[in-house]
Amino acid sequence: MKQNTIKAIIFCLIYLLLSCTQVKAEHQWTQQMEAEFQQHSKEVITKIAGSNYGNTSQENEKKSYPRAMIDFLAGNQEKAIAFLQSEDADAPINAHTLGIDFYSGFTLTGQVRKYFYFGKYLDSAYRQRMKKAIAQGSGGDWNGFKMMAYNQQRGVQLQLGFCVARFILLSRR
Repeated sequence: MKQNTIKAIIFCLIYLLLSCTQVKAEHQWTQQMEAEFQQHSKEVITKIAGSNYGNTSQENEKKSYPRAMIDFLAGNQEKAIAFLQSEDADAPINAHTLGIDFYSGFTLTGQVRKYFYFGKYLDSAYRQRMKKAIAQGSGGDWNGFKMMAYNQQRGVQLQLGFCVARFILLSRR
């Protein structure tokens, strides 16, 4: 039954993806829309450039990682990369994943963006550490992918979604 459920979910996601690619002429992205988007992007990058990112404690990565990534785009690459690969504030809690925080969806999406969008700018040792952490945290269970949550003593497990599955599969390349 579990396999059928997974197949049904995958089918639904593929259907949604394909149906979203059918764009009517009146909904197509125009050059004016692109220019407005580019202008707004520049304004956001300018506003956030050089600002304080915040910290990596708990779920603060949902705010601090995007700020660092935007600051990177503003040209402050060394500062941003140094923050993105700095030791996590909750590293002792995440010792089983080499101090890399994969918990909560907010944090996880930041880690995925960091690894895939900014990976080539990360120190190679840090990138390898991330790769090893995801393998270690999954216990080699690439299909089910369960990681122990904060309270390991209670045996609480957190089932993470497709985002992690993609992260795992792509990181194995």
